Amino acid sequence: MTTTTTAVPPFRDIPSEEVDSDEHGGPPGSKSTTCNCGWANKAQTRIVNGVETKINEFPFMAAIIDRVQKYQFCGGSIITAYHALTAAHCTIRYVLNGNPISIVIGDHNLYNEETSATKTIDVERIIQHENYIRKTLKHDISLLLLAEKIEFNQLVGPVCISPVQLEIPKQYVKIIGWGNLKWRGPSPDVLQKVNVRVLHRNSCNRVFSIVAEENPTQICTYASQKSACQGDSGGPVVWLDPETNRYVQVGLVSFGTICADRNPTVHTDVPAYYNWIQENIEGTYTEIYMLKLNYNQILRQFCGIV
Repeated sequence: MTTTTTAVPPFRDIPSEEVDSDEHGGPPGSKSTTCNCGWANKAQTRIVNGVETKINEFPFMAAIIDRVQKYQFCGGSIITAYHALTAAHCTIRYVLNGNPISIVIGDHNLYNEETSATKTIDVERIIQHENYIRKTLKHDISLLLLAEKIEFNQLVGPVCISPVQLEIPKQYVKIIGWGNLKWRGPSPDVLQKVNVRVLHRNSCNRVFSIVAEENPTQICTYASQKSACQGDSGGPVVWLDPETNRYVQVGLVSFGTICADRNPTVHTDVPAYYNWIQENIEGTYTEIYMLKLNYNQILRQFCGIV
């Protein structure tokens, strides 16, 4: 996550503090979700002009860890008790070399375990999108099958996913992650959040012509002097659904140019892959059975908006 003092591009911007949510942990809205998902834990006070999250503010957040070298290299999101999402460009190296990875859940400070919810879980298998293209980062999505079940509680739980693509241009969404604070700069110890605005695809295509107008699988975001950065890749981009008052994952961080420069950031459109996610979750039933996990709960725990 990064902020800079670069020149303002030709995208209209609204100060993110105006839309920073103060309804975290609030009651469900007028519309229900298919199961409990996407809640946030309300901060007692807001950090003025700050970007650090409250401890366990976003229960669905996960860090992706190199199990051998013991470092965080990408973000991810919990979607069931047995599965997490991240970007394919985060996992391609591990798919090719076979090196193991893990996820860390319930964490805030990666270098100081300060919550009872923090737990490291090994990844049993990486299911990378079969049509992923490294050159263009098309289909930049991977599903992670976990080696053990996540026990959900108030501090750890799944994000909501929409079964249909959402048309939310000009609305604000949150990027969450442990990414660098500036281009080639240091990474933070604690989890960060930033509000950015979803752009119309034609605005994004001024910079990235690969974002398709028809059958789009990517979305773009922008906010003046704010963006994702190295280490945020694969992490969730979430929208607070006003009808459910729950966070829906609308994207996962894919790519940009230089952090917080004059250009937007491109994300994989997660709802565009709803069917792919569901099919591949179902494809892990046998492995989950072999791991002695309760696969009858999987579909009930893949939560979304109705």
